[in-house]
Amino acid sequence: MAAEQNRRSSGTTQENEAEMERYGITKTYVAIYSYGEYRYSSLQDAVAQAKRDEARRGA
Repeated sequence: MAAEQNRRSSGTTQENEAEMERYGITKTYVAIYSYGEYRYSSLQDAVAQAKRDEARRGA
């Protein structure tokens, strides 16, 4: 039950999984870093923005 629910929430149905297996397609999850109201795919970018904000505040 949990596996089926996970498939639905990840947008992968049994039919999709069969096609993925047939064609050798893989699914990769990507880390998303949140800072303030923004989202970054790179930790370095998020940290750089946080440092810029800190410098602007004079901390």
